[in-house]
Amino acid sequence: MEGLRAFHGLIGSVLEELTLHEAFAEEWGVNLAEAIDRDGPLPATRAYTSFLLQIGGDSRSTCADVLAAMAPCMRLYAFLGTTLAAAFPAPITTEHSSEPASERFAAERASESASAADGDTPYRAWIAAYSSPEFGAAAATVERLLDKYAAAAGEGMGRYDALLAHYRTAMALEYAFFDASGLEAGLKGDPVALEVREG
Repeated sequence: MEGLRAFHGLIGSVLEELTLHEAFAEEWGVNLAEAIDRDGPLPATRAYTSFLLQIGGDSRSTCADVLAAMAPCMRLYAFLGTTLAAAFPAPITTEHSSEPASERFAAERASESASAADGDTPYRAWIAAYSSPEFGAAAATVERLLDKYAAAAGEGMGRYDALLAHYRTAMALEYAFFDASGLEAGLKGDPVALEVREG
């Protein structure tokens, strides 16, 4: 039952994250459905989501497989959020921590324009969401569940190697995702990321 409750909580975290992203798109006047139809996702985005769908849709995949594919993303975004929060320590508030991240997002965005004019980052709401205790707890939950289900699989080194391969692939695809953003901006790409994305 503990695992079901934990996964239920993680689904709630994903829904909060989707709400946050929808709010960003709405504020910036982006119709996500039209943008996806018109431009499609970047190849690096498609590679990562295809990988997750492949792992999640494989009838032989276990909870440990899915968690190994998800954990790098969760940990990376929690790391980026807390690192950026430390670099831009302006008014991130936690006094409303009982509110869902999507509700805090609206309050953060309301004061964001003035903060940006004062030298603060225009990404304050994103930083607040991914540095929040709730997101950090969700990342820790994924890692804890991965440890639990990987140990329960108990299928020897071959099983461990498969989970490690999922984790490494997910991390390489995340790297390629961030590298692709630079390519879209005209920056020179990393050959390793390009190989992962094209291979």
